[in-house]
Amino acid sequence: MPESGSVPTEEVLHVISSNTPFRALAAQLLLASLAITGCSFPTSEFHLGDASRADVADVPGQDVPGLDVLDVPIADVPIADVPGLDVLDVPIADVPIADVPIADVSIADVLGTDIPVIDATGTDASDSGRAADASDVPPMCPTRAQVYCFDGCVDTETSASHCGRCGNRCAFANAAASCAAGTCLLGACMRGFDNCDGNAANGCETNLLTDINNCGACDTLCRNYVNGGTSECAASVCVPTCNAGYDNCDGNAANGCEVSLNSNLNCGRCGRPCTTNCGTGGTCTGVAPGSYLQTSYRFPGPSFIDACAVLGHTTHLPNLDDDSVRIPLPFAMRSWNAIVPINTQINITSNGWLSFDGVALLNYFGMIPDTAAPNWLVAPYFTDLFTSATGVCVATIGVSPSRRFIVEWADAVFLSDRTRHVTFEAILNESGLIEFYYDTMAPPPTPQNVTIGLENQTGAAGVVVCNPANPCTIGTGARLGYMVQ
Repeated sequence: MPESGSVPTEEVLHVISSNTPFRALAAQLLLASLAITGCSFPTSEFHLGDASRADVADVPGQDVPGLDVLDVPIADVPIADVPGLDVLDVPIADVPIADVPIADVSIADVLGTDIPVIDATGTDASDSGRAADASDVPPMCPTRAQVYCFDGCVDTETSASHCGRCGNRCAFANAAASCAAGTCLLGACMRGFDNCDGNAANGCETNLLTDINNCGACDTLCRNYVNGGTSECAASVCVPTCNAGYDNCDGNAANGCEVSLNSNLNCGRCGRPCTTNCGTGGTCTGVAPGSYLQTSYRFPGPSFIDACAVLGHTTHLPNLDDDSVRIPLPFAMRSWNAIVPINTQINITSNGWLSFDGVALLNYFGMIPDTAAPNWLVAPYFTDLFTSATGVCVATIGVSPSRRFIVEWADAVFLSDRTRHVTFEAILNESGLIEFYYDTMAPPPTPQNVTIGLENQTGAAGVVVCNPANPCTIGTGARLGYMVQ
């Protein structure tokens, strides 16, 4: 006898097999229940198709009490009343999701390519001995022109911190820096510095505050020439220290110690004149030195005398810098308060001056007046020159008592700029007249100074046309003449 509230299996199968619409659904539910619970069912009892329609008809519904299909509504047979068929008895949680490890699926597996994960420092995460995670993937930059460099998105074409590539910082000594087209560029120099060598790699390397070769500006040399002692650049200003017997009377440090304090114009100190003769030590003496008076020429003035074209001329000092030669004076003449005897050895230099004392000097710079050697000067264009292939031409013209001794510097050039040519001459007249003629004259390069004038035997007195304290420019065609008094 079946338990109360249950239906015999044979009867349930009979109901299922006799109701065609319900038969398929019930079979599916029953199979699912048996599979989940692990129960088995005899195959011979479950072949619904084995029961023919005739078999169902042979069993009258009224022969089985309480099982008349018409008397039992389908809804009265709940699925839960069939043991083992309650689907709700199988909890979903019995299949844990956590059993499939998420970490087993790498980023590379998702992308389908074996791409190493790069961390924020630009190294492969696998190199650090740890597993790559999402934080190792560089963030996307907002524009294609930008790349991610350590601390953010930058344009390596313009970033001074990442110029051309990540981590390439533009930096120059004493200067600002910028980046253009992926290349570091030197910016403005800091105050007091400049790029005097033109090399951007070492930045603004020159200290304009203290460099004596670049004082205040590139190539501004603190000069003392031959008359200065030590020199320094202080706060971008040249400060010369003068040798004994010299001073910076014009206050211009660029031309150094330009005045001799043993001269009649500055005897002992700047601006102190001596009406007689200033001796060594800056003391006036009672001996008059004599004097010269400048000669005026009527326009257009006398013609230039080309000594190199005079019959019987001699040439000396070709292609030379700082050299001299001694030539005998062919006649006697007066100079200052003395008579220069015939055949006196005249010292002629490559640097645009000559002297009556015969001392073989070759100075490339000098002052007038100045008691320091050389003295007894005749200086038509005293500066640092380089002679031409022709050199210096010497000739004598005329007859006594009007002979003329001509010394011509033919097509010389400035040593500091050999593109500038000068041709000039000094003419010593038997009468005592001394003349300077200038044929073709280029201006001197900066800061090369020129001294023009005459000086007496001791250097205490002189006739000054140009010197470092009184610069001037001598043009082509100029003529100067000085007659002794």
